[in-house]
Amino acid sequence: MTPITFSRPSTLTQTLWPLLLLVLVCGACDRGEKEPVNEPTAKVKEDKGAKKAAEPSKETAKEAQESPDPEKTIEDADAGMEEEASDAEDDAEEADSEDQTPEPRTDLEILESVMAADVKERKPVGVAGAFDWSAGQIWSYIAVRNDGEPTTVKMVWRKDGKEKFGIDVKVGKSKAWRTWSRKRMRKKDVGAWTVDVVEPGGQVLKTMSFEVTGPKTP
Repeated sequence: MTPITFSRPSTLTQTLWPLLLLVLVCGACDRGEKEPVNEPTAKVKEDKGAKKAAEPSKETAKEAQESPDPEKTIEDADAGMEEEASDAEDDAEEADSEDQTPEPRTDLEILESVMAADVKERKPVGVAGAFDWSAGQIWSYIAVRNDGEPTTVKMVWRKDGKEKFGIDVKVGKSKAWRTWSRKRMRKKDVGAWTVDVVEPGGQVLKTMSFEVTGPKTP
């Protein structure tokens, strides 16, 4: 058996070997420093942080619930203004209605009003409350005090509440202006009658009532 012998390394080998070890160690250190960071883990952390920042805190949510909605507030205010405007319109309509009610005339006054069978020399003749239709004509006579300007009044004849005849008569400025109107009666006119004296504004100054008697037309 041949014995194994080992040769002694040369001087150059002894010098390079430590340098090679140093290079290998430095290379391993560089690889450790450049090892990449676990990106998915970092991304998850970032997503959680963003989600947490986006979620409002309990105090912020409570303030949002308690704070009024500007649009709703404006709508409520508009509704209130509409109600106030509606109330104002109602008040205006009531005021107009009151304004349309004629005030009593103080310059016109009926001093005398009668129904008569005739008028002679400007005075009523045969004053009564009932007349037979065969009498022919029936007269409505009035005396009017007029403190204002000359005007007219309307004498409206009605049977059973229905207007049958109307005429405007002149009334001058006077302490007792006398005037009248008349109507011819026939058999069909038997019944209850009235004569209204109406001033130009529509106010009824006087109403006279009478009966027309006789056999009614079948």
